Amino acid sequence: MAEHKWNDDQFQRKSYGIEMALRNVWACQRQIHRFADGFAARPDIYWDYTKGIVAPVDKQRTYDLYRTDGYLVTILANQSVDWIRKAETELGSAAGTLQLQPEIVVQVDTLRDIYEHWAEHVDSFRNNTTKSKAGGRFAKANPNLSWPGDGWKLTVTEGPHLDNLKLKDLFADLRRVEDLLLDAQRDLWASVGLTVPNGDYEPLAEWQYFVGAVDEDEVEPTI
Repeated sequence: MAEHKWNDDQFQRKSYGIEMALRNVWACQRQIHRFADGFAARPDIYWDYTKGIVAPVDKQRTYDLYRTDGYLVTILANQSVDWIRKAETELGSAAGTLQLQPEIVVQVDTLRDIYEHWAEHVDSFRNNTTKSKAGGRFAKANPNLSWPGDGWKLTVTEGPHLDNLKLKDLFADLRRVEDLLLDAQRDLWASVGLTVPNGDYEPLAEWQYFVGAVDEDEVEPTI
């Protein structure tokens, strides 16, 4: 019996590359929503050690969860970049054909490095000493910020930010790439005589600010 075309090794490598790229693109979009939802809905938190007031554990935990959600945005964005690059290689596409915009890739890489290796760099920021590796790259790319996380904010006009990375821009670029990947997936399966049905698929809409969700002037260090 002849081997099915979709079982061909080359086809499988191409298909899997697209599948994993889409998986991370979709997950990163969802993670942007999770971060923005958590940031916008975070409760007021207050402490004053001179008066013996310590922030309660429940609110500490809420803040830690949205901060972790922000960190995971950069992890998933970085995974998206890597898997898109893999998909391009397997498809034989020119580098960057399906990829996020170069300036966004650089920002994602810079933030992912410092967030993931923060334990190694926190003292250089705390003591304002010489920065190395990821710390140095962050300082150079974010000269307006003295500490990773100082630029985490949400505004009505620009939406959520992770330091100098505008998540609206990241989300929009992910949506653009999502369409390119879906087109590539449909073309690939069409090449073996099969159609990829949409089912109930609808692209995830951009996160929307809701009035009164957050005080735009209230920004605390988040790393």
